[in-house]
Amino acid sequence: MDKIAAYERIELKITISEAMRYDWTTILEKVMKKKRNYQLLFNGRLDMEILGQYIRLANRCAMPFAIKNSQHYRHNAESAAIILCADHALNRKEIDIMKRYPQY
Repeated sequence: MDKIAAYERIELKITISEAMRYDWTTILEKVMKKKRNYQLLFNGRLDMEILGQYIRLANRCAMPFAIKNSQHYRHNAESAAIILCADHALNRKEIDIMKRYPQY
């Protein structure tokens, strides 16, 4: 999934290991409420229980989302599981959610 969006458009990225270990819905919801021109991209190989909670979040916040299912998307611990991105360049210095919100 690392190839689904140019890094310049990414606000936050959650890896497979981060998604499996922590519930990031509260932080994502806060960020998503501030900016309405974002969308969520999900790695379709993510565990369905985890994926479901983020799909419910997207629906609750009326946030567009897409589930990416392709053999080309990686599925290891450091692969992207969830990406919050924009349709324009953001050029964030740090996109990793764990580094931006280290309290988890």
